[in-house]
Amino acid sequence: MHARTGTGYDAAMHTAEPAFRIDPGTQLSTRDDLVALLRDQHDDLRVTLERLPRLAGPARDDEFWQVRRRLAVHHALESLLLATGAARDLRPDLGEAIGDVEQLDTDDSAFAAAARRVLLAHEQHVEHQEPVLRDLAGELTEVERAVAETAVALWLGEGDTYLGHDYRDMVAAARSQLEDASAPGHGPRP
Repeated sequence: MHARTGTGYDAAMHTAEPAFRIDPGTQLSTRDDLVALLRDQHDDLRVTLERLPRLAGPARDDEFWQVRRRLAVHHALESLLLATGAARDLRPDLGEAIGDVEQLDTDDSAFAAAARRVLLAHEQHVEHQEPVLRDLAGELTEVERAVAETAVALWLGEGDTYLGHDYRDMVAAARSQLEDASAPGHGPRP
C-alpha cells in the first residue's frame, strides 16, 4: 500500500499512484485499508464524472450506467460501515443531482451541465467526509470485512451486478447485497 502525500482532499485527488488498488481478490483487514479503498473509489468516481460530459453516443450511455452503479455501491458501503452522519451528509444533493440527470437523454444538450452538477455534489461529499476518514483506525471486524469485500466485487462487476434501472433502485439493491454479506454464515458473493 502506498501512502498519500499532502493534506486535504485536493492533495489526495492528485496522487499519481492510488493508495489502494481495487482488484479482484482485494483483501481488507484494517480501517486504513477501508479508508484507502473509499478514497480510491472517490478518485475513480471523480475521474469518471469528469470524463462523462466529453463522451457521446453509446460510450456516454455505458459510462453513465457504470458511474451510477459504482456510486450506488460506494454509497451503500459508506452507509453501512461509517457509523457517522458524514456517510449520509450531502447524499440528498448527490441523489437529487443524479435523479435530475437520469431524466435526460444522454444525447440531450443539457446532459453535460447536469453531469457536472453530479460531479460537484460528489466533490462536496468527499471534502466533507475527509475528516471522518482521517479518524478511522483499527482492525475491521469479520462482518465489516465481508461487507467491504462484497462491495469490491460489486464495484468490479462480479456476482449479482444488475442493481436496477435508476440510482435509487441501485442503492437499495447494493445495500441489500452488502447487508446479506453481513448476515451470519454469509460472505462475499461469488
